[in-house]
Amino acid sequence: MNGEPIKPQGGGAEVGTTGGRYGSLLDEDLPRPVRKVIEVARELVEKGEKWRAVDLLAHALLSVRQTGVLIARFNNIFIYYESMTGKMHMLKSEMLAKIFEELNITETALSLHRTQEADSIVRRLFRSHVIARRVHFLLKELGWFQTIHDQYFWRKWEDSVSGRAYISIYRKSPSGLVEVYRVPVEGTYISAKGGAVLTREHVKPENEVRMHWRTKGML
Repeated sequence: MNGEPIKPQGGGAEVGTTGGRYGSLLDEDLPRPVRKVIEVARELVEKGEKWRAVDLLAHALLSVRQTGVLIARFNNIFIYYESMTGKMHMLKSEMLAKIFEELNITETALSLHRTQEADSIVRRLFRSHVIARRVHFLLKELGWFQTIHDQYFWRKWEDSVSGRAYISIYRKSPSGLVEVYRVPVEGTYISAKGGAVLTREHVKPENEVRMHWRTKGML
C-alpha cells in the first residue's frame, strides 16, 4: 500500500492520496534554476529513474538536507525527516504539488528516493547540496509555500500483525490528537520515535532569515 487515507473529523475530503492532475507547468514563468531542476527531473522520469528525480526535487526544491529523507506527499502537503536534527517537517505548496503531478510522480510514500540518490546531479547543477537548498528559499520568497497554522505531532510505530513500520501524523484539536496522515516507511532509517512536527524548514527560526539572504542573485 502506498499510503493510508485517513478521514478527517468533521467531514471533508479524504487525505492520504495525491488526487488528480493539476495541469501543465508554466515553464516560462519559472526562475532559471527551478526550470533546470524540473527539466532534469523530467529527463530522469522519462528514462525510468523516477526515484532519482524525486531525490533531486527533494534536495533542491524542498530544502531536504543530503542526509534527510522525503517521507511522503499528501496532495499539497510534503513531509520529510532530517537525520541531522531528528526532526520531522511539514511544508505546504500548491505549485510544488503541480510539479510532482506534471512529472507523473503520484506516489504518496516517497522514501524510496534514498535508494537512487541524485547526489552527482545536485553537484553538477549547484556544486553542493547547501547551494541547492537555496533554490527552495528562492521559491519561498516568490510565494510558493503556504503557512500551516495547525499544530501537528508524529510517531513511528510497527504494526503487530504485519510487522510493517509506519509514520503517523496527528493534528492537535480541541478534543485531542487526530490522526490525519499515515505512511509506511519500511527500510527507512529514522532514529527518533516521534515528537512535534515543524511546519518550517529550520529548528531555529532565525536561520530562516539567513537562508533568505543567501538566495540573492539566483534569479
